[in-house]
Amino acid sequence: MSSRIQAVRVWPGWLRLIHGLMALCVLFLLFSACALQVDETRQALWRDWHLIVGQFLMLVLGARAMLWFSPGVGHWRSLVDLRGQWPAMRQTLLCYLSLGRLPLPNWYAHNPLWKPLYALFWLVLGLMVVTGMLHDQYRLWPGFSPASVHEVLAGIVTGFVAAHLLTAVLHDGKSEGGLISAMINGVRYFHIPAEKPAAPEKTVVEIPLILEPGGNNEP
Repeated sequence: MSSRIQAVRVWPGWLRLIHGLMALCVLFLLFSACALQVDETRQALWRDWHLIVGQFLMLVLGARAMLWFSPGVGHWRSLVDLRGQWPAMRQTLLCYLSLGRLPLPNWYAHNPLWKPLYALFWLVLGLMVVTGMLHDQYRLWPGFSPASVHEVLAGIVTGFVAAHLLTAVLHDGKSEGGLISAMINGVRYFHIPAEKPAAPEKTVVEIPLILEPGGNNEP
C-alpha cells in the first residue's frame, strides 16, 4: 500500500522548552542526590546546587501548570479525557510486554497509556519540591519526616525516568513518526495511506490514529 508523509507541528515551542528544562532539572537532581551520598569532600557544594536546581524546578512546574489552561495539546483535558482510548492503551501495554514485537497504536500527541502517568508524575515532582524545602525543618507525623518522604518520592521519580527513557527509545524504533526528535523541533511525521488494495492477500489490521481532545488534530 502506498502512502504519503505529512509533517505536522504537534508540540508548541513553550511546551518543548518546559519539557527540556524539566528533564534537565530532574536528571541533575537525581545525579546530585547520588553525589551527596558518595562525595563526602564536597557535601556543601552538592547540597547548595541541589537546593538551587530544586527551586528552579518549582518555577518550571509553575510554568507547566500555566499551560494546562492554554488551548492545544498542553491543556489539562488532553491528559484526563481518555474516552475511546482504552483499546490504544491496551495495545501499547501489550507492545511493552512483548518487548516491541507487537505493533504500537498510532496517536497524535500524547501516548494514551502515559497520559494519567504524566499527571501523576507532575504531582510527585511537586511533592518532592515541597518535602525538599522542608527537608530538615519539620516532622509530618510520628515515624514520617519530609526527608523520608522525599527519599521515597525520589525512588518513584527514578523509576519513572528510567521507564520513560526506555519506552521513548522503543517508540522511536517502532514508529516512523520521529517521536524523539519531535520534542526538539516540534514536528511529527504521519504516514497517510493513499490507497487501499482492492483484494488483499492477507488480513491487515489497521490501528486508528488516537487524537488529542481539544487540540488541532488534523495531520
